Amino acid sequence: MAGLAAARLLSERGRRVAVIEARDRVGGRLLSVRGETAIELGAEFVHGLPPSSWKLIHEASLPTYELAGEQYCYDAVLDKCGREWNQTFEVLHQMDEWLQRQPLGFDCSFQQYLDQAALPAALAERAAGYVEGFNAADRRRIGVASLVRQQRAEDAIESDRIFRIAAGYDSLPRYLSDRMLGAGAELHLQCEVAQINWQRGSVRIEARAGADGFACQAPQAIITLPLGVLQARQVRFEPAIPAIERGVSAMSMGTVARISLLFKRPFWEARAPDLGFLFVRSLRIGTWWTSQPNRTPLLTAWIGGAAAAARLASGNAPGKAALENAALADLAAVFSISLSELRADLRSSHHHDWQSDPWSRGAYSYAPTAALPAADVMSQPVDQTLFFAGEHTAGDGHWGTVHGALASGERAATQLLRGN
Repeated sequence: MAGLAAARLLSERGRRVAVIEARDRVGGRLLSVRGETAIELGAEFVHGLPPSSWKLIHEASLPTYELAGEQYCYDAVLDKCGREWNQTFEVLHQMDEWLQRQPLGFDCSFQQYLDQAALPAALAERAAGYVEGFNAADRRRIGVASLVRQQRAEDAIESDRIFRIAAGYDSLPRYLSDRMLGAGAELHLQCEVAQINWQRGSVRIEARAGADGFACQAPQAIITLPLGVLQARQVRFEPAIPAIERGVSAMSMGTVARISLLFKRPFWEARAPDLGFLFVRSLRIGTWWTSQPNRTPLLTAWIGGAAAAARLASGNAPGKAALENAALADLAAVFSISLSELRADLRSSHHHDWQSDPWSRGAYSYAPTAALPAADVMSQPVDQTLFFAGEHTAGDGHWGTVHGALASGERAATQLLRGN
């Protein structure tokens, strides 16, 4: 999304632009499967009212709907979430007040914050589970300073409101692609960049296009590789860029395992007729959601952060079959329904492993302890020749989001234009 946003802006300003994409499609970590409804395998929600997303959604005339339904909790008993769930969010707001009382520049991990807060064990575990699941992070690594900045950024855009694009989230990158192509940009798909040779005012990009080589020469380049790809050093920069390397190393790529299950009927409505989100303790999968108010019988299961990382590292990594089995078993327990009945009701399941995907190598980024300046470092132009963008460079607290990626692409394109 960052690359498409940058390419659209530059091409419409009259620049000659080439987009080099390793996949056979545009959109990166946006991946929609279409049937009777759009099923998202990557980014799914428009969180709140970020201008970078909504300006584009309105421009493209894409219908949206706001999520509805109630939050349910399961801990041996299924019921609507009560006061104990609201306390989870109070912990996060209290963290902001606590950080303001610390010395300027102080940071610690979320686990360290919980340890000093001396919260009841159950509340601390709920708060840690939420932070890990939402941020795809490890509670022992993610920094309190970044969480506070993120919370303030979310409050500013009303991120407690959640929307979907009815036709599928990938309608957004398709629209951007059409606009940049219409303005004269080139798009090279299935073209995997291997090396970037650069000096001030000159960039040569070398890539593989199937069995053939591909090269592109330009005075400047915007690099929107995902953080996981940068950390794996799949693309070589010659010469190296130490400041960017330090910023890349300081950040972390989050881990997620998810699967969407399409059933013949919304069986959960017998026990939870207005189910929106479901939060589960003591079972394998902690977070679920429906398509409310859309009554498509679709449930999405989500494991984020350390829990997902632990399962992926185990001998029985949660590939599609293992995830499906775990999801059905958990649903059987939560809704007191037989596993055989659930299997008979299941029409299809949908999954994409972003961790093993060579062009993402993870879900989305987060800032560990003391990594808050890293995004700002990565967002600075390199000799007015190389510009880095992507959700991991969103130093305003919107890393890990589509709107953060969009804004970063527009920021990089603007930096390029201003320097000429």
